[in-house]
Amino acid sequence: VMERIGGPSLRARFGAAPLPLAEVVEVGWKVATALHDLHRQHVIHLDVKPQNIMVGDDGGGAQLVDFGLADEIRLSATRVSRVQVDISGTYPYMSPEQCLAENVDSRSDIYALGIMLYELAVGRLPYHPKTIAEAARMHAREALTLPSAVQANFPQELEAIIVKCLAKDPNLRYQTARE
Repeated sequence: VMERIGGPSLRARFGAAPLPLAEVVEVGWKVATALHDLHRQHVIHLDVKPQNIMVGDDGGGAQLVDFGLADEIRLSATRVSRVQVDISGTYPYMSPEQCLAENVDSRSDIYALGIMLYELAVGRLPYHPKTIAEAARMHAREALTLPSAVQANFPQELEAIIVKCLAKDPNLRYQTARE
């Protein structure tokens, strides 16, 4: 049983158009805060995407929902511990290690947050995989088209955050959602 959250998902409310950058930052901060709280409880979400972010009827607020995959995965008490998972999730938002059915940890959620921030800021996904094989190839090996190459005058600070979230190597990403 979950509390009732009024309002649509982030995807339903805003569709595919880019959000104003102030809203991207606000949503990103709220989702990162939610992920930080989850990770402190040793839970990985593994399906962070706009469809799983509920916003208030007025467009304000942002709440992470749909813990279907998270229920299956629990981190050990130490950050360096990882768990092996079956391949599941939404292909465009999966981390390279998740696509390859390798060990995942909280940094997989940070990668998905980066994909979502990219999409919200520029109005399109960086990768469009249709199969798990395409997802593995794109997320693990294809170069990222920088947000500034898609949208003129993209803020360098926001681009740096997105690029760090989307590092192929989890050791090069932010190590915690709080960072």
